Amino acid sequence: TRRPARYTLTKLDVSLEKFSTARGSRATLSTRFGVDGKGSASAKGPLGLDPMFADLKVDVKTIPLVPIQPYVVQDFKVSLAHGTVSADGSLKFGEGSNGKATFTYTGNADVAGLQVLEESTNRGFLRWDAFSAQGMKAGFNPVFLEISQLALSGFACDIAIEADGTTSLQRVVGAPAAKAEDASEAAEPAEAAQTPGSA
Repeated sequence: TRRPARYTLTKLDVSLEKFSTARGSRATLSTRFGVDGKGSASAKGPLGLDPMFADLKVDVKTIPLVPIQPYVVQDFKVSLAHGTVSADGSLKFGEGSNGKATFTYTGNADVAGLQVLEESTNRGFLRWDAFSAQGMKAGFNPVFLEISQLALSGFACDIAIEADGTTSLQRVVGAPAAKAEDASEAAEPAEAAQTPGSA
């Protein structure tokens, strides 16, 4: 991650039965843990290494987002003050036709009590009470996302307009990248300066 990720897996229990590195073999994994002593996450199901395979039933209850925010917020200049994630469904890993890892998640997910702060001022920027996705199907390699129902409650976004006309939204998103025409304009004077010497 671009930012350091610091968190502690707590209350960790792992059970692995009939494990083997032989090709085509399947073990049974059962694990449960919390993050920084809060929430709980569990996964149970068959697991294989050659080829890579997993078909896990997952159950996540109020895992805090703040300790794992480098995985959640990367491209915006914000920090998480509070929030939890819960989910229940199935998570499948495997190898795609191109030999690369592929995964799919089918189930539900909920992010509750979210509070996002503007990084430069530490002022509130975004918050909601609950955001849920029901009937979710998501995958990687190929990337896709399908959701049957979305629900959002208690949403608020605080946007401040400063005296110089800038907004908190601009600070959060960051300055836009330089346009190609700006770069070409900067190059033209340099080319013109080289013309007399080349004659």
